Amino acid sequence: MFFLFFLFRAHSLVNSESKQDEYLGQLSTVIGDVYKKIFNENPVTADPLKNLASIENRLEELFQEIDLLNPERLQEAEKAKEKERRIRLREQKKLEEERINEEKKRKAALRAKEPPKKHLGRPIAERSKPPDIKRADQDTINKTNEEEEELAYYFT
Repeated sequence: MFFLFFLFRAHSLVNSESKQDEYLGQLSTVIGDVYKKIFNENPVTADPLKNLASIENRLEELFQEIDLLNPERLQEAEKAKEKERRIRLREQKKLEEERINEEKKRKAALRAKEPPKKHLGRPIAERSKPPDIKRADQDTINKTNEEEEELAYYFT
């Protein structure tokens, strides 16, 4: 998969002769690496095209072997690989979350150890005092009570 991506990238980016030579060198190293991974040995020839042909032949052999395998067993193997991949991704995600949490704790500890910040510049303006609640005087309360009593006396 990586190899195909690299080939596509190399093909799309080739603009001049020097870049082309550089990309061909990179391609030959990638082909050599893929050859080492597939055959577990160093390439026999220095020619990348021959190495690429042998890689292609090996892939054809593997595809033919896949066709000959029992479909149930093949499906079980695919499920097992997929399960391993999910487990690996889960572990990587967990490790990344732990790393992030440790970083947050470290930053919080540094903030806690720092002295408090002093405000520089213009002082903060104080808020204005809220308006006083108007309370009725005792005289007005007495007057209203007397008036209510008179009204209650005369009209009831």
